[in-house]
Amino acid sequence: MRKYLLLATVIGVLSVPTAGPLLAKTYRCEASPKIAAIGVSDNASVSITEDYQNQECRFSVNGEPVGSPPREMVIGAQNTLRAGGGKNIKDNLNQLGLAILASSPLPAVPPDLSVMLQSNADALQKCFDALAAGKPDIYVSNPLIRCQVLHGSEPYNIKLGNRTLNVRPTRPGAPPQLVISILLSGNLGTHLFIPQIYMGGILQPLQ
Repeated sequence: MRKYLLLATVIGVLSVPTAGPLLAKTYRCEASPKIAAIGVSDNASVSITEDYQNQECRFSVNGEPVGSPPREMVIGAQNTLRAGGGKNIKDNLNQLGLAILASSPLPAVPPDLSVMLQSNADALQKCFDALAAGKPDIYVSNPLIRCQVLHGSEPYNIKLGNRTLNVRPTRPGAPPQLVISILLSGNLGTHLFIPQIYMGGILQPLQ
């Protein structure tokens, strides 16, 4: 049953339409014994959760939930960040937590994630400021959390505990992107990718 769940999850995310030319990044997750990969456009925000205990990979594009907190909360969180919430991240840590959990099986922001975000709020602010300025660098790096801004064409290979995530851009010149990777209790690795081009717009709710 778990394999069918994973397949349905990936197909559902791949069906999300994107605008503009087909310029994509490929995200690969190694938590599943089968191939788990997704290709999305450069302007999409992506959340990935790796569950090694249950051998699952979950992908979310532009805040569409996959067993995560309620959709309206996740989309609202994404819109808060896009509309300027990243300029004062200390006041929007819960919104950031909800965006991070878009692909997770968790129904709400857990205490350990809240504490981690609060403890690293200043460094996370530097990350969002660097994204706005297009200045790639690493701003948080410890065994449980990593935040950095990448050149759009730079591969991202992150290992948290025994979890490894690989992102391979498919073209040079893609926009810079912010990446937040967090290892939560319960052996869940979560990753949020926000490209610079994604900021400033508003996601429309489904009718």
